[in-house]
Amino acid sequence: MNKNEEAVAASPIVQEHRRWFQPRNSEIVEALRTGLVAIDTNVLLNLYKYDEKGTRDWFKALSWIGTRLYLPNQSMLEFWRNRSSLAVHPEHTRKARTSVVSGLRNIKDAYTEWARVRTASMTEDQESRIESVVLAVEQIISDLDTSEEFHRDRFDSDPVKDEVVKGLALLAPHTGPSARLGEPYPSDELNELFKEGDKRFAEKVPPGYLDDANNGEAKAGKAGDTKYGDWILWSEVLAQAKKFQEELGRSKPYVVLVTGDAKSDWWRRHPINDGEESVKIARPELVEEMQTIAQCKYVQLSPSQLLQFLQRTENSLVFEETTVQSAEALAAEAPDDEWIKGEFVVVAYGVVRARARIAHSGQCRVFAGSSALPASPSMPKTYHRLTDTLLRAGQLKGTAEEGYIFAQDCDFPSPSAAASIVQGSSTSGNTRWMHESGVNLGELRENVSDDIERGAVSDDDE
Repeated sequence: MNKNEEAVAASPIVQEHRRWFQPRNSEIVEALRTGLVAIDTNVLLNLYKYDEKGTRDWFKALSWIGTRLYLPNQSMLEFWRNRSSLAVHPEHTRKARTSVVSGLRNIKDAYTEWARVRTASMTEDQESRIESVVLAVEQIISDLDTSEEFHRDRFDSDPVKDEVVKGLALLAPHTGPSARLGEPYPSDELNELFKEGDKRFAEKVPPGYLDDANNGEAKAGKAGDTKYGDWILWSEVLAQAKKFQEELGRSKPYVVLVTGDAKSDWWRRHPINDGEESVKIARPELVEEMQTIAQCKYVQLSPSQLLQFLQRTENSLVFEETTVQSAEALAAEAPDDEWIKGEFVVVAYGVVRARARIAHSGQCRVFAGSSALPASPSMPKTYHRLTDTLLRAGQLKGTAEEGYIFAQDCDFPSPSAAASIVQGSSTSGNTRWMHESGVNLGELRENVSDDIERGAVSDDDE
């Protein structure tokens, strides 16, 4: 910034209303260098989804924060509630293998039937193409099997043998410098928090009200007391922030919360570049509440942002590019309770070309084993670049001449983007994706049925 810009930024008119602005990069760096850094549950659970280098990078990052690292009790409680399903062999790997094998069978059957009808028998060139596809898909199956074995070597239902639990234990050893660990609320205080949470939810005070099934905006409410999870986490962070400020004995230290929760009761869209683009920043109510209760400046980061800014903060912190990319992908992943119930398929000439799940938010996850056609010349350049990116990342296997197979589950920002890659041409996700109930996505959105989904579905970017 130049001197005039610095003067504007320092003005009380700006400083007293910082909650409405995106934090400057220099502020984020200072926050990570000096502030309290709290970690949400989803960040910890996602440690099971990285490769070995990725998990190592994360513990390097958390270790660097040291005694300023704060692990709220709510984060750890939800971690222990949910870790067993991730620590043991993940079911989605098994499903992916089944889908790949099924996809190969569909390709062979459809191509053989086409050749039989058209030419009575397959030519040597056609047989060669099938053989090359079989070899490619068998390599994908081998990759999945290897991944399964590697997962079993690293993670275990027994905590003392589990790579993630070992890493967390080193952050908070029995003796010596330790990360800050939250303590559970006594039952009477917890009951008071539940009552306060109900009042906040009724008034739509963030965070957590989008987890309340009684809220008409909630896309998928949570059961029982679990709906209070985000509010209890925030209450803990506020209390620890106040303690942190008192320890330092100075006004307005930084507090950072790192969360992969993408719901709008944590974030708001902040327009940039004349409104053509936007970034997500913390809800202004959260910034104001942190200032009012704890006298601290509040910064909220996604997991990928934490890694990116830590590399700017400390030269010795260098992370694998794939770790940051994986963090971005995981941050975009919808929680299990935000997916529309049931699977969707794309069918062409009577053959299932692709299978997917679609989230209420519009995210579309195409399953491994699905097939995709090469992008047609008329397709926008964006889709050509996306296909190239998926090929380089190993998410797609194959060639433009023979077609592609999804080697792993792949997330897309909208059903239309996913369907266009599958079809090789621009198409509508609303009409192309068919729900297992027999209606397409567009019809499903217009006629929301209680036995299919629990909330409204956002329109995708068609």
